[in-house]
Amino acid sequence: MQQAIDRHRETALESPYSQDRRDAITSLSDLFSSVPDDGKRRIIETLRTIAAEASVRDERQLAVEQLETVFHQDPDVVGPIVGPFFCDVAADGKTSDARLTAIDLLRDIYTDVDDSQQAEVESTLSEIAGNATYEDERRRARQRLSDITAENNRTGGTTGRGEDRSRQLSYLGISLSEHLANSVDKSTEACERRLREVSDFLSENPVSDSAFDDLQNDVDRLLDQLDVAPTDGGLDEERKEQIRSLAVRVKHMYQR
Repeated sequence: MQQAIDRHRETALESPYSQDRRDAITSLSDLFSSVPDDGKRRIIETLRTIAAEASVRDERQLAVEQLETVFHQDPDVVGPIVGPFFCDVAADGKTSDARLTAIDLLRDIYTDVDDSQQAEVESTLSEIAGNATYEDERRRARQRLSDITAENNRTGGTTGRGEDRSRQLSYLGISLSEHLANSVDKSTEACERRLREVSDFLSENPVSDSAFDDLQNDVDRLLDQLDVAPTDGGLDEERKEQIRSLAVRVKHMYQR
C-alpha cells in the first residue's frame, strides 16, 4: 500500500501530463480509507501541497475537494492538518474564489474538529468578516459565523468557550464600526456598503441593551436615506458627522 501511495504521489506532483496528475490526486483520495494513519497523513500532506502550490487552478481545486472528502472519513487524523490549512486559504488564498470556498469549508468542518481548532476557525472568520478587502468575502465570513453561532445555540455546543466567542463578537463589532467611520472620506457607495454591513451585523448579533433598538433603527434609517440621496457629489459634512456618530455608538455597544 505504501508503494501505491508513493507512486500516485510522484505522479500527482511530477507528471508532465495534467490528466495523469488529476487521476493520481483522485487515486490518493480513494486509497485513504484503506491505509494506516501514517499513510493517511502522507496522503493529506500531498493533497495539501497540491492545493497550495499546483500551478494549474483546476488541480488546486480538485485537491481541496479531496481534502474535504478525506476529512469526513477521519476527522481526528485529518483535522489537525486540514483545519489550519483551510484557515490560511480563507485568509490569504490566491484567488477570491479559493478564499470563498475555504470560508465555506471552515463552516463545514467546524462541528467535527476539537475545541482549539474551533477557536481558530472562529477567530479566522472574525478577522475576515471585519477586515477582508472584498465585500463578498466579508459577507460570507459573517454568514458562516452566524451559522456557527446558530448551531452552537441549537446544540448547546462549546459552552466552555462563551467568553472567547463574546470577545470575537466584540472584536468584529468594533472592527466594522472603525471601517464605517473611515468610509466617510471615501465614496458614498463605499460608505453605504459599510453601513449595510453594520446593519446586517446588528441584525445577526443583537445585544441585550435598552439602546440597541434605537441604534439599529438609526442605522437602517440612514441606509434608507442614502439609498435615495444623490451619490455624485459625495457626502456633506452633516451626513459624515451622522455616520461617525453611529460608528461610535456601534463601537461602544460591542465594547461592553
